[in-house]
Amino acid sequence: MRYKFVVLVAVAPLLLVGACSREGAAGQQEGAPEAASSSPTVEGEAPPPGHRYRLDYRPEMIGRVYDTDFGQMIIDRYDTEGAAGRYSGQETDGAGAGTFDGVVQPADDPVAGHDRLEGFWYAPTGAQPCDEPRNGTRFWGRIQFNFARDSNDFIGFYGHCEGAPLDRWNGAFVRRDPVIAAAVVAQMP
Repeated sequence: MRYKFVVLVAVAPLLLVGACSREGAAGQQEGAPEAASSSPTVEGEAPPPGHRYRLDYRPEMIGRVYDTDFGQMIIDRYDTEGAAGRYSGQETDGAGAGTFDGVVQPADDPVAGHDRLEGFWYAPTGAQPCDEPRNGTRFWGRIQFNFARDSNDFIGFYGHCEGAPLDRWNGAFVRRDPVIAAAVVAQMP
């Protein structure tokens, strides 16, 4: 599957990431991405011919774009077998961008509950390399994203390597990618 990254300049508040890291200069935490006044976005492309999305659990989540502590994030997959997506990072040159995947645990209360996505993030570079590679990189860690049923925001956490996900990674819904949304709707019965 091919994706293109489009850079879009937007004013964003300063976001400090994490609660367990030592702070560096100007309050920036060591090992966390540098906060920026503009961050790139992620955009979808039409899926390749013959590609089929799994629509067995909350297909409206596929293609959702969130502003997060690590730039914009898009959900490319969200079904009963798992979830996956990508994030832009805070740098306009694409540094800090990466992907994530995991398993979705559906909300126990269909109205007031939260879906929980537990899995891993992966990036080509980073501040803390892991001893063993995973998914082709030495820069990875655990994640947990908790999506409210309305999916307008999520409260998330990340860690490095096998460490517990204790540092903050939150997001707020921005929009649904129109290219991915159209592809999903075209598949629906």
